[in-house]
Amino acid sequence: MKVMVIGASGMLGYDLARVFHKRDLLLVDLNIEGINTAQCDITDFAALNRLFSNTKPYYVINASAYTDVDACEENVELAYKVNSDGARNIARCAKEFGAAFLQVSTDYVFDGTKTTPYLETDLVNPLGVYGKSKLEGELQTAKIMKEAFIVRTALLYGRNRSNFVTKILQQ
Repeated sequence: MKVMVIGASGMLGYDLARVFHKRDLLLVDLNIEGINTAQCDITDFAALNRLFSNTKPYYVINASAYTDVDACEENVELAYKVNSDGARNIARCAKEFGAAFLQVSTDYVFDGTKTTPYLETDLVNPLGVYGKSKLEGELQTAKIMKEAFIVRTALLYGRNRSNFVTKILQQ
């Protein structure tokens, strides 16, 4: 059983990598080196397809994203290239090679106006480029893989990066 974690050097990917047995784990990122790791640009479909062909993962978790919300507004093309096109490329490869696929998305697909907790059935209404590009990644994933898992999360925190919790503790 091989689990491929894409975005392994990011906050979520870093912590996910510690959950799985190293023997069964393939870590993928743009800039990563070590045992059971691979460098790959998810926006390059041919390179991603070669990686899948060589490794044949059973499970794929896409923890990669262009997450700088403010920078997404300035770099719209890059936001869509990573958050939408990258998700589409991974879904295409996962489908072709028969791997289960989990796409990690965000609560930014909602507008934040609801006064009760959001449900997966609530209508989406992203306000900014980050949320719109992540929603497009969800839609691309769902279009390609009818049985993909799409998880929306918010306010991630972990040990390897500055985050909401560490900022509060510093203050």
